[in-house]
Amino acid sequence: LLCLMLKFSDTKRFRAASKLINAADAARFSMLLERVLTKLHLRNERVFNESEEAQLCDLFSVNNDELVLLLSTCSFIFEQAAVASANPAKLEDELRNSGVHGPQ
Repeated sequence: LLCLMLKFSDTKRFRAASKLINAADAARFSMLLERVLTKLHLRNERVFNESEEAQLCDLFSVNNDELVLLLSTCSFIFEQAAVASANPAKLEDELRNSGVHGPQ
């Protein structure tokens, strides 16, 4: 069985997203992740509608561009983990190595 390497690039965009993830409230971020994960397979559909996105901006104290970055990075992380068939421990290790220490 082929198992691909899971590695997140150290880009300016990923570092910015990591800061947003690390600063997020854990309980709220968990609910956001659940929604992202449930909508991941719907490629042409938004995860949240405009009204929900406005609420999320307030909830996470981010602007719209930062929210888009946060949502796209979460989707990217899930997609890469799936492609690499990464188990949760491997995913956590790689995220920590990439500067994502998780919400507070």
